[in-house]
Amino acid sequence: MENVIGRNKAEEHEQLQTKLARILGDSYGALDGELLSVYLDLAADKILNRRYPFGAPDDALVESRWLGVQLEIAVYLFNKRGAEGESLHSENGISRSYGGETDVPAEILMRITPKGAVM
Repeated sequence: MENVIGRNKAEEHEQLQTKLARILGDSYGALDGELLSVYLDLAADKILNRRYPFGAPDDALVESRWLGVQLEIAVYLFNKRGAEGESLHSENGISRSYGGETDVPAEILMRITPKGAVM
């Protein structure tokens, strides 16, 4: 059963990479699979940290219902490249600011339901 689950997750990850590459297009230059995989992994970490606020189990994986959110977070993180942690920037009438507790907007993270357990 583990091999089937592992293979399904690998296929799922590959499909997410393909979708992410399609969303970002090639306007940003050469997008390699390794770079896309890094952003998908970062997005998965954000989801698991929100899902398991007291620490994710070692075997925790992003559930399929959160894959769209994972893509959304990966796109957001990719688009912020080079402007990480920027608190305010204005140039030619365009203003940009980041801040807060997290590098992903709260509006995205609030859609992820945390898991809890009775102790």
